[in-house]
Amino acid sequence: MLYKQSSAKDSDSLLLDKNIMARRKLLNDAQRTELWAPADDEREIIKQYTFSQAELSLIEQKYQAHNRIGFAVMLCYLRFPGRPLGPKENPPEVMLEYISKQIHVPSSEFAKYRNRDQTRREHLSQLMAEMNSRHFTDENSRELQTWLLPIAQNTLQPTRIMSLLLDELRKRHILLPPPDRLEKLCVRARKRADTVTYQALTQELTKNQRKLLDGLLKTRPDSEFTQLTWLRQVPHAPAGKNILLLIKRLLEIRELGIPNTWKHSVPRGRFERLSSEGLLMTTQNLGKASSHRRQATLT
Repeated sequence: MLYKQSSAKDSDSLLLDKNIMARRKLLNDAQRTELWAPADDEREIIKQYTFSQAELSLIEQKYQAHNRIGFAVMLCYLRFPGRPLGPKENPPEVMLEYISKQIHVPSSEFAKYRNRDQTRREHLSQLMAEMNSRHFTDENSRELQTWLLPIAQNTLQPTRIMSLLLDELRKRHILLPPPDRLEKLCVRARKRADTVTYQALTQELTKNQRKLLDGLLKTRPDSEFTQLTWLRQVPHAPAGKNILLLIKRLLEIRELGIPNTWKHSVPRGRFERLSSEGLLMTTQNLGKASSHRRQATLT
């Protein structure tokens, strides 16, 4: 039930409008910078940027010192964060010093390299062939969309979803595309995860149960409040009258016939988030929500 793929007839509802998606941002500027930046922590630098003997031999093939250090820096960028060194981009000083010591080239030589964009592009092409790397394509996007669905269902933090996606791209030797493109991929995955959650919580509802759930948003005959508002107004004082009112509410909830076990049809974190949202939403907002979301939240 959890990872059920949507049918063809649901595809239109799963695709986000491109113009809306263009305006939605999953990450802020600081988060983008951090995720796309090279390592600058000493421990991480040692882990990511220590060269093998074969890599040192490849670097040594470059005759001029500035080309050797530039080539080495490009190699490191392709390894982590998994993107090319940008035109005129300066790597973190601590990273440059670590590379410099390994290849015995002064770090100051890099200043000559950063102004040679043609050389940079030639080195990128050579290293992509050596490392079996490839550019991000539409086909990759479709494959990763499927891969991301269970991740988005079980992971609520946007930065964590993006971090896992970047790790997967590195494993597949696919160069990181611009952040906007991956953000749209993650937004789609989160939207689809929401849809799967709503379906999981509502697919076994009967026609009568759906009617009763929507009836919770209607005003009670004997009150100015909706049925849902009345259910939320639980009396707390331990008086006999209040206990009877509490029992009455419980009985009305049980009349819905919704088993408590249905909550296990979705990941716990996602269930709790939907529940928390439902507690904060007014009956007016619930009424404006799509039928799937409204009935899943009420469930």
